[in-house]
Amino acid sequence: MVKPTDKKKLLIVNPAQFGYGAGYHYYCKNLKDAFDIDFLCIDKGFTKIDESKINIIYWPDEKNRLKRLLGFIYHAVRLSWGKKYDVVFCVYFRWVYLLGLFCRGDLKILDIRTVSLSDNALQRFLYNGMNLFSCLFFGKITTITKSIAELLKLPSGKTFYLPLGATTLDDTVKNYDKTHLLYIGTLHNRQIEKTIEGFVRFYKKYKNAVSLRYDIIGFSHDLADEKRIVETIEENNLNSIVVFHGRKNHLQVKEYIQKATIGVCFVPQKPYYDVQPPTKIFEYVLSGLITIATNTKENRRLITDINGVICEDNADSFCAALEKIYANLDEYNDRKIRDSLNEYNWENIVKNVLLPILEK
Repeated sequence: MVKPTDKKKLLIVNPAQFGYGAGYHYYCKNLKDAFDIDFLCIDKGFTKIDESKINIIYWPDEKNRLKRLLGFIYHAVRLSWGKKYDVVFCVYFRWVYLLGLFCRGDLKILDIRTVSLSDNALQRFLYNGMNLFSCLFFGKITTITKSIAELLKLPSGKTFYLPLGATTLDDTVKNYDKTHLLYIGTLHNRQIEKTIEGFVRFYKKYKNAVSLRYDIIGFSHDLADEKRIVETIEENNLNSIVVFHGRKNHLQVKEYIQKATIGVCFVPQKPYYDVQPPTKIFEYVLSGLITIATNTKENRRLITDINGVICEDNADSFCAALEKIYANLDEYNDRKIRDSLNEYNWENIVKNVLLPILEK
C-alpha cells in the first residue's frame, strides 16, 4: 500500500453530483490508496453519498445556469492554483476547455463519455465539434470506445481507451425460474414504452406459466418521456406488474438487481447510438442478469448467447427476445454470464487501464 506521504494529488472535476455517475465513484474507491483525491461537483440536491478518504467539494446549484457554470469553473481553477495537483481529471461539459487553459496541474486529462445523441444534425455537429476543440487544451484524452474516438476524429497521439465498467451489485447465485425484468438508466429519447408493449404481449401468453414482473428505474428531463411510460402501463392495466420507480442512485438499485433475472438495455437504432455502449449492460451482466439489448455495434460486441439476446428497437422484437430467453432458460448459467464481461469490473479497469493513463 502507498504511504500517505507518497500519495500523488488528483483533482477530479465533474459537474454531476458525486455518487450519481457510478464510474467516477468507483474510480475514487479504487484510486484512493495511490492518490490524495479532491472531487469537485455540483450539489444537485440529491442525497449525498460519502466515500472514505475522498474530499468531496460541493458547488451550489444556482438557478441561473450561466452563473452556476462560471462559478464552478472559477472554483476549479482556484483549487488547482491553491494546491499543486499531479493530475487534473476533467469530465467533459460545456466550456471545459477553460479548465484546460487555466487550471494548474502537471497533467491535465479530458474524459469524453458520449457523442451528441440529439436528433438535430446541427446540434450534433456543434456538440461534437466542441468536444474536439476542447481536446486542444489537455495533455491526454480518454474515451469509452474506439468508435467514439473515430467519430469525433480525436487526436490519436494523446487519446486513450478507458472503457465503461461496473461493480458486482449482487453476488448471490441467480436462479432463472422467473421472468423479472429490470430497466435502469435515462429515459430521455429511449422509447421505453416499446419494451412495455413487448412485455405486455409476452405477459398475455405466459402469465399462467411463469412469475412475471418489470421494474423501470430512471428519469428524463423531458417529462413527456415519463408520461408515455406511465400511460402505457395504465392503458394495459398492469400497475401491479410493471412498476415505474423514478430516479434512484446506483446504491439504491441493488435491491432491484437482487430480485431481477433479466436486464433491459434499450436504445434507438440510430447511427449516433451505434458507438455508445450503455453503462448498465456491465452492471446487469456482472450481477448475473440475462440481458436484452438493442442491435447496435457496441451492444453486439458485448452481448452473446452466453449472457443475453439482441433485439431490434420495436415491441415485436422485444417480445420475441423474451420468448427466446424463456425457451432457453435451462441453458443460462450464472457463473458463465458473470465471467463473460469480467474484464470490465471497475477494479480491473482502474488497475490495468486508468492507473497507467494517470502517469505523467
